Amino acid sequence: MDAKISVIIPCFNYSRYLMRSINSIRDQRSTDWELIVVDDGSTDSSRRLAQDFADDHPELAVTLLFKRNGGLGRARNAGISVARGEYIVCLDADDYFSDTALEHMANKLDDDDSVDAVRPTLRAFGIADYTWSHSPYNFQDLKSRNVAPYSSMFRRRAWVQVGGYNEMMPSYEDWDFWIALGKLGGKMSSAAEALHYYRTSRDGMLAQHIHRDLELRATIVNNHPEVYDRYCRELASLVMAGEHIDDRLTETRGGIFGESLRAYSLKRHQDLS
Repeated sequence: MDAKISVIIPCFNYSRYLMRSINSIRDQRSTDWELIVVDDGSTDSSRRLAQDFADDHPELAVTLLFKRNGGLGRARNAGISVARGEYIVCLDADDYFSDTALEHMANKLDDDDSVDAVRPTLRAFGIADYTWSHSPYNFQDLKSRNVAPYSSMFRRRAWVQVGGYNEMMPSYEDWDFWIALGKLGGKMSSAAEALHYYRTSRDGMLAQHIHRDLELRATIVNNHPEVYDRYCRELASLVMAGEHIDDRLTETRGGIFGESLRAYSLKRHQDLS
């Protein structure tokens, strides 16, 4: 009998964290899950650790995929493509879940068939310590800023409808995915409990790409031009073309470029002074 929940853990050279992530799934209070570990071309001991875990726990539904390095979006799609569960949740190899995470999020989906994804409250640890809880879902807010952790549980049918993660996105692929779902009418709810423990570090994927924030936002606008106004589309074109951004454009009304442009403007004035 297939499990209800498919957990996808992509891993690239995170052997030092991988077992904590995997064990957080093994220790779930819910047992109605399968685990798919996608080794994304690791050169450390990640592959061996994943294989040892699967060999040591034949009673658990564990699938291992080994592929060439191709990025997070591609790794997630590879895992989901072989998933059998009705519900999908992704967990990065340096993060972990509370032991009630799968149960709480799945219950939310069980209770309301109109909901396509459930956002967990996120608790960050490492070089930054904060809690990310959620206000009621609004697509207009999502267009301006990401309002859902990548670890939100979603229905497999949503992934099929969207066409999967955009594999051309080097980062912000989860935000891009939520926008693609939202423009199809997808709805989100949230779980109040702290379910996702998110590692912050100087060498994490988000930290590696934060300097490309403006470009990544512009890419999202170009991926979904029909949901953004002319102002955003024109600004995205300037950013992607490497054009000079007039200071007047940084006096934005907010939107997807708001904070990013203010930071750009401040840095530019500092460079010129």
